[in-house]
Amino acid sequence: TIQRNLLPKEGPEARGVSFSAHFEPTASIGGDYYDVFNLDKSRLAVAIGDVSGHGLCTGLVMAMVKAAITTLVEEGADEVSLFERLNQLVFRSTERRAFMTLAFTIFDLNRGAIRHTNAGHLYPYLLREGQPPISIELPSLPLGVRETIRPRTVEVDLQEGDTIVYLSDGIIEAQDEQGEPFG
Repeated sequence: TIQRNLLPKEGPEARGVSFSAHFEPTASIGGDYYDVFNLDKSRLAVAIGDVSGHGLCTGLVMAMVKAAITTLVEEGADEVSLFERLNQLVFRSTERRAFMTLAFTIFDLNRGAIRHTNAGHLYPYLLREGQPPISIELPSLPLGVRETIRPRTVEVDLQEGDTIVYLSDGIIEAQDEQGEPFG
């Protein structure tokens, strides 16, 4: 219940943009995280991540990172400083050197584009009518693996009707009744 209450119930309202999420943890407490932010009148941001492991320690790291992201976003931190500061937080705050994957995307509604920054999280997909899914690939290490990181950002132009799909490891690790991965 505490973990569910840390996650947003719905995304912000914005012209021509809608958000939806499905959260179904397999453990009682885990490190899954997502959030949606209003940055200003024409920009929104989506964050999705996962702290390694399960249990109370993992949930506490997730809650700590959520609080830090919220504060840094409200202070207007750009993607580079956001990821560098979060990396320091995760690196210093976990004795067993846990790590966290994180994807952070800024939607610029005036320009019709996104800026996507990644730290080891699964790549999101751009779904565009009449085309196969496009993976927004940006290889990188997770937060907390090294003392310093060099975040990378890619910019993608959007078209009306485009959908961005984010996922977590629960999707790619899903198995059938015989324990075989779906792939």
